[in-house]
Amino acid sequence: MKRISILILSILFLGFYSNKTVACHGLPLVNYSFNVGATGVTVNGSSNAATCGCGPYWMQVEVSCSPVFTGNMPTCLTTTLINWNVANGTTYTSYPYYQSLLNIPAYTGPAWMDNCVVEPYHSVFIPFNQFCPGSTMFFRAREVIAGGGPSFGPWTAVSQFVVPGTLLTPTCTPNLTHTPPTTPGSPACVGTPFVLNINNLNCLTTCGGTLAPSCVPTTTVFYKWRSNPANPSTPTITSLPTLNVPIVNTTTTFSVWAIDSCSVPGGACAKKSLCVNTNTVWPLTTTIYINNVTVMASFPAPPNQCLNGNNFSFNAVTSPGTSYNWNFGDGNLGAGASVNHSYAAPGTYTVSLTASNPAACAPNTVTQVVTVYPIPVITAGNSGPVCAGLPLNLTSNGAVNYSWSGPGGFNSALQNPSIASPAVNQSGIYTVTGTDANGCVGTATTNVVINPGAPLNISNTGPVCSGNNISMSVSGSNTYTWSGPGSFTSNQSTVTFNNAAASVSGIYTVNATSAGGCISTATTQLVVNPTPTVTITNSGPVCNGNTVNLSANGGGTYQWSGPGGFTSTQANITINNATSNNAGVYTVTVTSTEGCTSVASTTVVVYQKPSCSVTASSPVCVGDELKFTTTENLANTYSWSGPNGFVSNQKNPKIPESTLNNNGTYVLTVTSDKGCTATASVNVIVNPLPDVNITAKNTSGCAPLCNVGFTATSSSNITKYEWNLGNGTTSSNSNINDVCFYQSGPYSPAVTVVDNNGCRNTMATNVQVFPKPVADYKYSPNPINILNPLVNFTDISFGGDINTWFWAINPGNYGTFAQQNPSVTFQDTGVYAVHLVVTNTNGCKDTVSKAIYVYEDFMFYVPNAFTPNGDGQNDEFKPIITNVSNYHMIIFDRWGKEVFSTRDLNKGWDGNVKSKINNNAPTKQEVYIWRIEFSSKGKGAVHTGHVTLIK
Repeated sequence: MKRISILILSILFLGFYSNKTVACHGLPLVNYSFNVGATGVTVNGSSNAATCGCGPYWMQVEVSCSPVFTGNMPTCLTTTLINWNVANGTTYTSYPYYQSLLNIPAYTGPAWMDNCVVEPYHSVFIPFNQFCPGSTMFFRAREVIAGGGPSFGPWTAVSQFVVPGTLLTPTCTPNLTHTPPTTPGSPACVGTPFVLNINNLNCLTTCGGTLAPSCVPTTTVFYKWRSNPANPSTPTITSLPTLNVPIVNTTTTFSVWAIDSCSVPGGACAKKSLCVNTNTVWPLTTTIYINNVTVMASFPAPPNQCLNGNNFSFNAVTSPGTSYNWNFGDGNLGAGASVNHSYAAPGTYTVSLTASNPAACAPNTVTQVVTVYPIPVITAGNSGPVCAGLPLNLTSNGAVNYSWSGPGGFNSALQNPSIASPAVNQSGIYTVTGTDANGCVGTATTNVVINPGAPLNISNTGPVCSGNNISMSVSGSNTYTWSGPGSFTSNQSTVTFNNAAASVSGIYTVNATSAGGCISTATTQLVVNPTPTVTITNSGPVCNGNTVNLSANGGGTYQWSGPGGFTSTQANITINNATSNNAGVYTVTVTSTEGCTSVASTTVVVYQKPSCSVTASSPVCVGDELKFTTTENLANTYSWSGPNGFVSNQKNPKIPESTLNNNGTYVLTVTSDKGCTATASVNVIVNPLPDVNITAKNTSGCAPLCNVGFTATSSSNITKYEWNLGNGTTSSNSNINDVCFYQSGPYSPAVTVVDNNGCRNTMATNVQVFPKPVADYKYSPNPINILNPLVNFTDISFGGDINTWFWAINPGNYGTFAQQNPSVTFQDTGVYAVHLVVTNTNGCKDTVSKAIYVYEDFMFYVPNAFTPNGDGQNDEFKPIITNVSNYHMIIFDRWGKEVFSTRDLNKGWDGNVKSKINNNAPTKQEVYIWRIEFSSKGKGAVHTGHVTLIK
């Protein structure tokens, strides 16, 4: 129950404070105010309602003797705030920080409690006795959260108060100086180092004899230096009253604060600024005046140049009132903002520019490096003297890129160019200009000598057509060497080709040696124009009525002649609808552009076309044979095409069993032995077979099955019905009634209908005649006597899977039985009617009835088989009967013909048949029927049965 109560209270507590914000960071004070009293200043403020969750909470007031607050809360004070102790009071007052806790009613500690509402802090009291009388003090306040931090809220605006009393004057006046000294009229140059000194500091450790009670006589003075009093950056702190400034680039005011450290009783720590009355501005300041007039001295380095024709241009970046002096680095000087200078020798030179200005402290000098490249030394040579037409090689060296020029407009950019076949007029001075990697240029020359050869005159008598003579000749020397196509050589001045072929055409060269040993060469071109090679064709043989195309090529112009005065000047000729008159030899004369001619001929053959016609055995019925008959002339091959993908190469093809898909047009194309074709077509009609349906009644049953009927119907135009029922019955009517099927078995009665197109169709149906069983039985003993009245009946029925038996024995006396083989005990002698009804699996029935004799005491036994084979065993059929009279036994074959008869009880049948031809003819192995008649005690009896003769 206690746990439940705590849980409910917890839920109520969470619900009540669920809308409160937990703040672990300081927030702005609310209700902030202060009051200056007679002995000190009282500061009041409250916490924000959102300030809850991470107490304790303090209101902190910082005091300074300057409106610039530069101190940080010392670590020892932070520890004091976090580890608060109620027993020591709710406020801590120690310069420059004063703190007070929240004023929580009835709070006794030790756990911190906050109500998350606006709550007042205890008042902070700042006593006057901690400050020098007459001094002006500045203060500000903020919220501090000690738990989990500390965390600080923002400071309030800075306020101030004046300590009652008169500010004491120190016994000395401190000041700040710098060395070397500067004035606005006598500034120092940029880059001058300075030393700043604080003078007369011995009076800064007291407040004119009235020291605050919290300070001890022993003090340590620190200094905060700034280069500008308005600069909020962190100043340099040093314990020395001297500050070294290595370089000052512009006029700058330096300031310094002096701070001493005092010990506070009770172990708290704080910092206290000394407040003095001085005639100088506090903080102490001094101004260093700098001459920051800078002399502009710069110039771009001109590009490096080659020695030949170098002229460097140097241009200073100018500023007003500045003079410029140059040193070119080769012992030569110059003056002015822009100067030009040429160097007499290659090399690297340092050029300096000195800029001067009367307003500047010192001139400014800058340098640039320039390079004068040497002129490259170029060499040139050649492989001459050479004979005209022989290769000449030029050589050079000393550069990176080369440019040659020479006689006859020769030029080349190669270092070592060659002239493959120079002429005499190419002799002379060749100049090469070389450019090195620096772009400097040098030149060299070489003299080329080309000796002439013998002056040769060469000519030929061409051009000629092939088959004519052509000659060539040369003069101007005594010895000649010829060369030409086909490895031709000769040393004659005149060469003649008789009956020249086109293959001798080409460039022929003759060489002759001059008196100076140079070989002269001359060439001539022999032109033997070939007789045009004529290619003539025709598109024949063609068939009569087709187009003949004649074509010739190989020349420039064409002249045709042919049968019937045919002429033409075309290269390609078309003869449309050619006939036998166009057959014959066509000749064309071809003339080349050089005037050479050639003649060719071709024979045009025009064949006669075959002819054909076709017939078909149409119309036919579906399933009939479709025959095609062709009558033709000159046909050699046959190609049929028709519906349903029909194709054939027979002259008179057949379709053995036509279908409706064979309807349509059949086309025959015949081709003669010359390839000429003719076509013929025939349209074929294949009539559909008439439809027929059979409606039958009473189509299954036991034999004999009667009252069977059939009706044939058709949507076609039927002209004849032909029935064949399979049982010997036929009819030409559409329907048949009262039909009987006597024998068992399946039948397929069918009707054939003939429509008005003569098409026949046959439809069959099924008739099932189930076999009728044959009821029969035997019994034993046989004969029966009253001494052994138990008779066992054995079913020997057959036919159609008999599955039901019904016995009725002497109805009214011995009842009925359903088993297949019953047994009955007769009570008295006499004749008993025994009926057997059998039913097979098809429901067909048969009945057999027999009279059973129960004799008094005689024996009657008839065997059912015998083997008349002469082995002495069972060779004859003979019943065993006792106590009877009037005995008569007759044997019949299966067709009812008598084969044996006797009235002698002791005589049996030996299996032979009595006949007029043969008194003792043998019989064949079969089943035979016997009939025995006799009398016993005045009563007659007849028995029948069967016996099997086995051979």
